[in-house]
Amino acid sequence: MDEKLIYTNRRGILLHVISIGSMAISIYLLYLLFGNIHDLVSELPSKNFGYFIVVLLTLLVFVIPVFIIWLHGRYVLKIIKTVYPNEIAVTTWSFFGNYRTKKYPEDIFSQAKYKKGKYLNPDGVSVDAPWLKITTPDNKILIIDLQGDIMDDKILKY
Repeated sequence: MDEKLIYTNRRGILLHVISIGSMAISIYLLYLLFGNIHDLVSELPSKNFGYFIVVLLTLLVFVIPVFIIWLHGRYVLKIIKTVYPNEIAVTTWSFFGNYRTKKYPEDIFSQAKYKKGKYLNPDGVSVDAPWLKITTPDNKILIIDLQGDIMDDKILKY
């Protein structure tokens, strides 16, 4: 019996572009924020309010990069049914480009939790990005983007 492709996702390169872009933008925004911190604080009604705004903006700058780092090792790019019975190999995205493949029992899909990933906004952008949340035996969360290509829906069922 040969290995069989169950799922593939071609967004690895896009994730690299987004992660590098968001890191660059974050560094630039921090440079702008802390380059003129005294001018920014002096323009606001009080120093305490000014420092509160600086802390708030600093936290907001880091939201997307922190989420991208969290995806490292969790965002599934490929699932292969191995030659061994009831075993799958899962390849996950890595921020540094060296994708990791780990083997898991096939029954991890039995506990998959479906997430709609819907956001409807009649006045602007709406989102339809369904995904699966899978917990591995070592309690690691894996994210399977259901807009990837599912080759075998008998194994990957939700």
